[in-house]
Amino acid sequence: MALTFGEIMEESVTALCCALCGEGLGAAQGSQGGAVLDLGSGEGRLLQAALEAYPFDVAHGIEIMSLRHQRALLRSCVVESKMRLQLADFRKVPWWHTPDLRVVFCVANLFDEDLMEEVHVGLGRCQAGVFLVLIGNKLCSGGGLLELRQMPIRTSWGDDWARIYHRYDSPLTEMD
Repeated sequence: MALTFGEIMEESVTALCCALCGEGLGAAQGSQGGAVLDLGSGEGRLLQAALEAYPFDVAHGIEIMSLRHQRALLRSCVVESKMRLQLADFRKVPWWHTPDLRVVFCVANLFDEDLMEEVHVGLGRCQAGVFLVLIGNKLCSGGGLLELRQMPIRTSWGDDWARIYHRYDSPLTEMD
């Protein structure tokens, strides 16, 4: 698997999925499967690795850059795929309504405070039990969000940190 800018190494995605299982992924929702979502899915490599590491039923990606989205579409067509890819700005997509959402990945090393707030608010609208894996940035715990652990990961640009958060109470409404 060749990597382009800012990609998480496949072995790190596998390690993150194992860590999520250790934190209750599957058990918390009563079964394996469900959906994984990547905010800023790029060429879809993280989603491919997640599908190989854990038996998700479907992988959703939202990417704002057209060229990277097109490459992901080509990659998802090569084999029978569980990937559902969307060219969009995740701030304008109600991703928290993704059916059976279990895990949200977000490589946020270049996100400013406003984008991080959008991630935080979106996660607050998710159902209880959803995990967020945040790479290269951090959120504050509280308001139904708990940081479970930090772990080192390898990326194509060097070593970084991933933080695993868990959504633990009822979601915010659209009006909140």
